[in-house]
Amino acid sequence: EKVTLEGKEYTFVFEWNQRHGWYLGMRDAEGTTLFDPRKLVLSWDLLRAHRWNPDAPQGSLFAFDRSLSDVKPGFLDLATSLAADDGRVQIIYLTEAERLAFSA
Repeated sequence: EKVTLEGKEYTFVFEWNQRHGWYLGMRDAEGTTLFDPRKLVLSWDLLRAHRWNPDAPQGSLFAFDRSLSDVKPGFLDLATSLAADDGRVQIIYLTEAERLAFSA
């Protein structure tokens, strides 16, 4: 899925593993891998380990369980896009300013 975060275009790379669940990776607008798909863990900032990389978004990216059941997302549980609210688990991006405001 192509997304725009803080004015830059990125591509999310989703992979499903029957045994371990969803994985998410990210590429920049040129297709360069910013990080390979890693396990999608609820409420864990997927970008935290990549803030050293100036090409990566400097905000925070979370998988949020809208049902608050804290059950890992199954195959049909993810929202269909970053803007959609049709899945139990929504991918949420906080801008760098929002991230810094929450951590203050």
